[in-house]
Amino acid sequence: AVLSLGSLCCSKIRTEQPPGLETGSVELASQPLAASFLVNDLALAAIALVVVFLVATQLFCDQAVKRTLGRACGNQEKSMPHITAGPLQSCFFLGTFEWRNCSVQNPLGYKSDSFIHVGIVKAKADMARFLLSCGRQLVLKELLLDDVTVTLERLPGHTANTSQAEDHSNVTDTLRNLDEVKFAEATTDESLLLNKVEVPRCKLNIVGSHLADMPSMHFEKFSDSTGATTFDRCFQELLQAAGRAAVAAAATQ
Repeated sequence: AVLSLGSLCCSKIRTEQPPGLETGSVELASQPLAASFLVNDLALAAIALVVVFLVATQLFCDQAVKRTLGRACGNQEKSMPHITAGPLQSCFFLGTFEWRNCSVQNPLGYKSDSFIHVGIVKAKADMARFLLSCGRQLVLKELLLDDVTVTLERLPGHTANTSQAEDHSNVTDTLRNLDEVKFAEATTDESLLLNKVEVPRCKLNIVGSHLADMPSMHFEKFSDSTGATTFDRCFQELLQAAGRAAVAAAATQ
């Protein structure tokens, strides 16, 4: 009995703790936990602010590029062919822009839907230069025109054997119209500069006949070599290059 009573007293002494020791341990343990929650909250807030900033920047730059291109198309010479294009898809941070199903209308008097149809237009822009110029200068470092179809429609009475001087087709009429365009003096300091232009896949659709392949086209330093520094001038040079290629391809059919 004495031994049992001694063991009980010893165990009680070992298990009992001074008052307030257990509470203090909990308080000390809770302090690092609270600090951890605070750090996590600050990190989430910082991430949320970064995401909001990135999204806002993307939307702002998208609208700025659309306004720049919209002004360019709106200032287009009335004698230039009309362009239709699908919605713009872009990523400001990569400087990439994409349009699908773009078309250039035929001259009056032709039944075909378009003179040129481009399945995919991809551009890579110098966004740093665009921002530094406050949206006044858009430099496309790369321009890809893929899945291009040039439609050749001849008016009744004109055949492939007709001389080019007497030929009346949507292609030759477009080329003549482009040669006669007189561009007005630039009234703003806005500019569009093209560097590398690629047309890897191009076909000639001869109305009432067949579909033929056209050679791919490649241009380096496009604006430097052509002197085209506005939307109208770049558009004119690209259409003329496509038209001349179409005429050359039609002559071999």
